Amino acid sequence: MKLYELIRWTHVAAGTLALLGFWLNAALRKGSPLHSRVGEGYLLVMAVVMATALPIAWQAFANDEPVRGVFLAYLVVITATPTWLAWRAIRDKRDFSAYIGVPYRGFAVASLLSGLAVLAAGLYYRVPLLAGFSLVGIVTGGLMLRFARRGTAQPWLAPNRPCPVPYPPPHPVPVGRQRASAHRTTMVTPAGQSHPGKRCIARKP
Repeated sequence: MKLYELIRWTHVAAGTLALLGFWLNAALRKGSPLHSRVGEGYLLVMAVVMATALPIAWQAFANDEPVRGVFLAYLVVITATPTWLAWRAIRDKRDFSAYIGVPYRGFAVASLLSGLAVLAAGLYYRVPLLAGFSLVGIVTGGLMLRFARRGTAQPWLAPNRPCPVPYPPPHPVPVGRQRASAHRTTMVTPAGQSHPGKRCIARKP
């Protein structure tokens, strides 16, 4: 079996596992040990999906299929972004400044620039669907940068202030966006909703 075929089938297998993991975790009780374990496994499988998508995109360019190559490369960016957000929303749930650090801003810039590049490609090759899909990266990247710039200045992030959202922090938002990417689509939600735990007093429902 050629290397490309091995990569392609690995991509297909990982994508299938990601879809199964999505539906399995959706059925599990949130916060349970199994929910956490399946979620971690899901993120690892999605990492494989993205890693194998890069050479597939490269091969598309090599085969003189620029539209397909651009689209696949773009999918890697808009999938990697919410994957990272989902992971760091858990790891940095007690450190908001760490959450909106350099990697967060890097993914924001990558989303914005890749969206602009896809918009340009869609207009150049006269593919309206590609141009329209560019809004995912443009809007997501813009909202993330806006949130990183204004997030720590929000009054509800001040110590001892009541949180404006229910307890616990909304970790499922970036996870939802990232899981949607496994279905080759992405939901755009305000980046301000995908932050980790806040430095304020959470109000339990």
